[in-house]
Amino acid sequence: MRVSQFVARSANLIGPGWVWMSLRAPTCLICVSDEVDLLLRDNDFDTIPSDVRDALIAHRVIVEQTADREVLDLQLANRRDVESSDTLVRTVFVSADCPLGCNSPTAGGYCGQSHRRERMLSDSSAFAAVLDEVKEALRSHHRRLDWGYFGGEPLLALDTVLAFQESLRELCQGQAVALDASVTTSGLHLTTRTVRALVEAGIRRFDITLDGRAAVHDARRPTKSGRGTFDSILTNIKNICEDSRCNDVAVAIRMNVDGRNADEALPLLEELIAERIVPRCEFYVAPVHNWSGHVAEWTADREAVARVEMSVLRRLSRISLPVLLPHPRPTPCVATNPNAKVISHAGDAHRCTQVPLTRAEYSGSGLVQLRTRAWADQWDSKVSSGAVPCLRCHLLPVCGGACPKDWEAGMPPCPTYKFNLQDRIALQWVLTQSRWTGDSP
Repeated sequence: MRVSQFVARSANLIGPGWVWMSLRAPTCLICVSDEVDLLLRDNDFDTIPSDVRDALIAHRVIVEQTADREVLDLQLANRRDVESSDTLVRTVFVSADCPLGCNSPTAGGYCGQSHRRERMLSDSSAFAAVLDEVKEALRSHHRRLDWGYFGGEPLLALDTVLAFQESLRELCQGQAVALDASVTTSGLHLTTRTVRALVEAGIRRFDITLDGRAAVHDARRPTKSGRGTFDSILTNIKNICEDSRCNDVAVAIRMNVDGRNADEALPLLEELIAERIVPRCEFYVAPVHNWSGHVAEWTADREAVARVEMSVLRRLSRISLPVLLPHPRPTPCVATNPNAKVISHAGDAHRCTQVPLTRAEYSGSGLVQLRTRAWADQWDSKVSSGAVPCLRCHLLPVCGGACPKDWEAGMPPCPTYKFNLQDRIALQWVLTQSRWTGDSP
């Protein structure tokens, strides 16, 4: 027996002992005494009381396998999960244009896209080809179609989105497949009329970005003409929250964080709470990363973002039950998922959402696309061979290596929870015990 590679632990903040967790079963936390914690770290399993040892085995903290066999077992389980998946994933860039100027060095400067006034039309050959492809890809074992509208700004092609929804709903109903459709949008065009049309068409989730309170957000995400966008977006989000027709619609608000706006996260969250937008809407922070090769200067310090993220999670835990612990994932991203594709506005198939609309794609070199495809196809062997330092990482079950493209570019994409997982475990244990006892955390 041995302690699993895939474990993490944290001090118990509300009593004696230590809280252990397996990254292969992260919903199961187990608190042990200081004595048992020491025995675990010394691999002295015979001295641990048998009932405690049995619980630790059941929680996958203690395993029978060798280190190599444990990793192989994880990889085999991931492959089985991928092969047996009943979900088909498609992300469609219906528009190559965007009203925002956050790809400009004078504004946010971190967006890696290069925009054009082009979009996919509902009567185009590209539109028909996308529908034909998904009809061909759906198999008898599929029970869910995960369909995302992306861009650019997808709502600049609203007619195309609605036309897709009409066709997809008919297709899915005919094959007994659930359609989960979402829109990733700036939020600028989410007027009440537009939202109601989208909800009636079957859209059930909106992902919207706010990069801080008004002054900071408007400096980073203005329109291309320089006009602020915060007030309009906030009004649109409030209208969704207050519209009874949107009660079943999920809204996630993302804040892109780097060194220039990290201190805005909590003030923005407090404003959203005061406006009664959170906890009705999800709120989370994400690090800015160098996704197109020209914004390296704005790439976020992930340890710093992890600290910001933890302060946000602590605040959210006072009003809701935020998701604190990462969950196992058989593939790290859409690029390594054989059941997923990314489709550009021209109908071209890609493997990664960071490839369409980038300068490399428009240059015609195809370099990013080819490299992304090669790394994605060889990802398991890259991990197994040590080409990336993930094989012996305790986070492998929940991270999977994160982003092949970033590793290939020499930018380690380790997730923020690498730097705050102990704090997450501690907070989750406090919240769990508070629910059981009825005490406030």
